[in-house]
Amino acid sequence: MKNIPIGTLRYIVMLDDGLNYNQIAASIGKSHQAITQAITAAEKSTKLSLVHSSRQGNTLTEIGERIAVLARRAVVRYDQTIAFINLMQKVSKNDN
Repeated sequence: MKNIPIGTLRYIVMLDDGLNYNQIAASIGKSHQAITQAITAAEKSTKLSLVHSSRQGNTLTEIGERIAVLARRAVVRYDQTIAFINLMQKVSKNDN
């Protein structure tokens, strides 16, 4: 199994928050197609069905919902790490 990129985990969390693919795409500046491809790649990589698509839209499967709980923590930690790195870069730059 390949790793799932943090961006794709973020999309899964956003789906869990009730956003649709178009809303996700608009909020992060990517296309609907890019979101679809990322989710599809994650499903192929994991060999798990993460999203159920219907006329009403896309919803997470039970497995997708479980992954979203764990992914949410990973996304928060990732964002905290990036914020810390950015802060340290600013502090380091000011020390020079």
